[in-house]
Amino acid sequence: MDILYNKLQHFIGTMKIIRFILLLFFLVNALSSVSQTNTDILKYLDDGGISTSIYTAKINISSIYEGEISPSVERLFSDNFALEVGVGLLLPSYKDPILYDLLTNPDDDDFTFDDPRTGYSFMVNPKYYLSEQSQGFYWALPLRYKVYPAQIHLFDFSTNLGMQWTWDSGLVLDVSLGIGATIQDSKDKKSYIFDASSKTDIDYEAHGIITGDGVGNSEPAKIRFLLPFSLKLGYRFKSR
Repeated sequence: MDILYNKLQHFIGTMKIIRFILLLFFLVNALSSVSQTNTDILKYLDDGGISTSIYTAKINISSIYEGEISPSVERLFSDNFALEVGVGLLLPSYKDPILYDLLTNPDDDDFTFDDPRTGYSFMVNPKYYLSEQSQGFYWALPLRYKVYPAQIHLFDFSTNLGMQWTWDSGLVLDVSLGIGATIQDSKDKKSYIFDASSKTDIDYEAHGIITGDGVGNSEPAKIRFLLPFSLKLGYRFKSR
């Protein structure tokens, strides 16, 4: 009966995620039409060089919830293609991505990363805008590598759909949602963010594990489904 109940809860959680994605997709599609109209108007207005600028500085607000301070810089290379790069500070307070945290109900035994240390991260995010001047609807392939030294390394990759707005003041709002995966690589063989209770045998010698160091001779899955959500605020520098 417990197994049936857990499967039912998992199915309900999955349906919530699917409904949320569909709702966001239709919302973004509607906003894309409005943004395209605004972009066309900018071609005929003097906005002080905002629409012709190629650099935008941003801070990821949603990642603060996850225990990461993540600034970035985006550069426009053509009318439609941009590249965003960033280096982040990982705080000693890890949390799962906000949508995954809100829409799923993982077993407490699957998470054993209770004492994270300060770390760092790298992010590369190629973006393709459907309209010009890096505004409006876009498609992106963000890659993020997180390092908690001597504890765990995490690699996130996904495909995202997003929308970016730019005002005459230079203020930028960037919102995106995607689907992807997280790969975990525990360095101490004790710190895991998922599936810690479902383990398979590992080789002590290959991983340099010391017998009696509180580490079991097993390791959980390395990859997990990811539903990344990003909310960024930024400033677009005026061109000269």
